[in-house]
Amino acid sequence: MLFQRFKNNSKNEVYTSLEELSIWAWNKTNKTGDLKHIIKEGKPSTKDLIQGWETLNNEHLERYGISDLYDKILQKKKQICKDQIQFILTDDRKLLNNIGIGKADLTRLEESVKETDLYNVIAILDKEFGRSIDPKETSVVKFHSYIDLIKQKNERQD
Repeated sequence: MLFQRFKNNSKNEVYTSLEELSIWAWNKTNKTGDLKHIIKEGKPSTKDLIQGWETLNNEHLERYGISDLYDKILQKKKQICKDQIQFILTDDRKLLNNIGIGKADLTRLEESVKETDLYNVIAILDKEFGRSIDPKETSVVKFHSYIDLIKQKNERQD
């Protein structure tokens, strides 16, 4: 009976806060798309995993926003979609040129996004703070706080 009660109370949990999720798990999930890295315990349903991931992404957007480059990529994708819809509606072949140019621009923008290796950033943080930072123990929030501290220090030095 006690085990059954404990089993029911130990709900299959996923991380829903960047204050708890490690930067390693965040990075791994973003790179692979595998949501298993946000599981706290048990075997959560696909629905719970998706809801947890959406919650984490929403928190990330609220806390850190999106970069200017990512915003440009989103705007370019939006314009391409509008041109494609307009082409379907009007059959105006001139729009195919706009779509082609837009796709080429989008490819250039996406190629300019350099994937930063987590371990290179950690090496810089280790050097800056004079101690080792464990990515599996450091939360996303704490990791970003470290980066913000370095940015502030560099701004003061300029």
